[in-house]
Amino acid sequence: CAIYDCGSDSFKKKKKEKMEKTINEHFSSGDHINALFISHFDEDHINGISLLIKNFHVDKIYLPILSKSQKILLSFTEKDRDTLSFIEDPVKYISKTIGIKKKALLFFLLDQRKIII
Repeated sequence: CAIYDCGSDSFKKKKKEKMEKTINEHFSSGDHINALFISHFDEDHINGISLLIKNFHVDKIYLPILSKSQKILLSFTEKDRDTLSFIEDPVKYISKTIGIKKKALLFFLLDQRKIII
């Protein structure tokens, strides 16, 4: 299966518990996810990524490329530390989150037609 974005504004209060419940309603433990696409780095599009990649096998994660200035701008508007860590360095964040036992390939999308590996 493929997933496009993994977050919501409705998880602001009791975020983790609500998000875990919602994710577990749609997936069973150990389910295989072929691709996770992140359209952009707003919290409501990525605040479920750590739960998803910790609990399920995700083969490929597709992310937009951010310039340094875009990352700086987002750092002023984003309050959630987990989200900030992901925006700052997605490779480091995902490696830390999934640990050494699991592997996922990251693809950075330059635009809708080109993929940089």
